[in-house]
Amino acid sequence: MDPISNRLSFRLTLAAFTGWLIVIAGLWVAMRGLDEHSAAAIFLGRFHILIVHVPIGLLSAALIFEVLGMSGWFPKLSESVLPCLWLGALGSMGATIAGYLLMAGEQLEGKDMGLHMWTGLGVVVLATLCLYAKLARISPLVMSVLLLVTVGLTGASSHFGGNMVHDNDYLSEYAPDPLKPLLGHPAPKESLVADISFEEWPIYDRIVQPIFDSKCTECHDENKIEGGLRMDSFAALAEGGDLVKDGDIPGEFVAGKSKESEIIIRVTMDPSEDDFMPPGKREHMTPEEVSLVAWWINQGASPSMTVAQAKPDASVTPLLDELRSRHAK
Repeated sequence: MDPISNRLSFRLTLAAFTGWLIVIAGLWVAMRGLDEHSAAAIFLGRFHILIVHVPIGLLSAALIFEVLGMSGWFPKLSESVLPCLWLGALGSMGATIAGYLLMAGEQLEGKDMGLHMWTGLGVVVLATLCLYAKLARISPLVMSVLLLVTVGLTGASSHFGGNMVHDNDYLSEYAPDPLKPLLGHPAPKESLVADISFEEWPIYDRIVQPIFDSKCTECHDENKIEGGLRMDSFAALAEGGDLVKDGDIPGEFVAGKSKESEIIIRVTMDPSEDDFMPPGKREHMTPEEVSLVAWWINQGASPSMTVAQAKPDASVTPLLDELRSRHAK
């Protein structure tokens, strides 16, 4: 590359990175005050899932081409590294912009969301640095190490993003036991006491929370928090989501009044309504599960009340008898 073209490439790289920073900062300022979902942001943001494959593939290809070119086996492949880095860096910028739109539009929070966002931003910085390094013609060995770190961070970002779509153990579920901790396999939940009688069961821990775990926590646990709401523990549920914090509703549940509780309202409204939960094609609560949760709320929504302490309710008596029968087996 001649000196003039090289200087132009440096300037274009700096311009692209500066433009990306301005766009990201502008989106942060414009969307940090959103108090409801933004259809436009979600529409554009969902292209993230398409764009994100560009940097994953091209940055990985750049690493492979750099190593093979350095090895002397395929020296011509070194000429393909720079185009891969250009497209990989630009693709990572586009993916983070679309990803931010999706995150802000759907008001997503959570541990995995945060890790996915920051590692994704880190990929842009490293990909741009790789591009600068290639233009500066640093040694192939240093270039290979820098690309290896970039591809590693890209893989980590992809993993955290995948955790928000699939269960946290999707990648590690069938891995050999020694590898599971390295792949972030979640530690098993503390087992509940198995030798107590059914009547001694705490209603929340043994009946209500398992329903939430199967139908709600995919979008409402510490890793992915939609609407500011977590439902993976009683304490988190009692704290409420954004509607509670903004004063729009008194709480996710109103002790003794299931029909006034947001949890019940959201799962019993017409499924065609936007606020129906869970949205889309996710598995909905069954009428029996809704009855059990409503019964718990009507009994006072206590985190410690046992089956024996609760008052009989004809609507759930057959369901409790079925649970009692299963427990006895």
